[in-house]
Amino acid sequence: MRRRVVGGALRRYRENVGYALEDAARVLECDRSKISRIETGQRGIRPKELRELLTEYGVPPSEQLALVSIASRGGQHSWWHPYADILSDAYLDYVIMESAASEIMTYEAQLIPDLLQTDEYARAIAAAEPGYVTDQQREDAVAAKAVRKLAVRSAGKRGGAMIVKPMSETLPSRRNTARSRSFCANSTMVGTCGSIALRCDAIA
Repeated sequence: MRRRVVGGALRRYRENVGYALEDAARVLECDRSKISRIETGQRGIRPKELRELLTEYGVPPSEQLALVSIASRGGQHSWWHPYADILSDAYLDYVIMESAASEIMTYEAQLIPDLLQTDEYARAIAAAEPGYVTDQQREDAVAAKAVRKLAVRSAGKRGGAMIVKPMSETLPSRRNTARSRSFCANSTMVGTCGSIALRCDAIA
């Protein structure tokens, strides 16, 4: 996923400045097939090469930093590093891209989004996850969600969440979130939780 995001961005930047694949290949002193594979997400790109291409394309430093962060998978100081063994590759890809985003939008069918879950709710989700075979793995999964919430909120990211549930079901209570309004009723409800806007639709 991350390769496709970075590759797609590189292709758009290249085309915006009117470069052909051969032009980009000359920057990295490689053949055009390598550039093509990078842009289609078939292979990764080293941070040094990525910065060289982005600089050649005239990409602003802030955008360069975001793409390099996505491509490099973060370092030992990233919040997810201690939990890499218990998080799936897809989940890691997602939170790495999330860390580079300025705004986050999420949609969930029935479940409360990770960033809005209480520890109690997250623990119940972990208990039902067949991939976790030990209590320590389950507790680490809960801890990872807690650290992720802290990282996102401390970064001041804006977000939106939409939850859809059958009218006959009830979502867990949010007693610990003083600023949140009622999550769901028989009609759409809108509220806030910190910098995150909430929307819940009930369906028949």
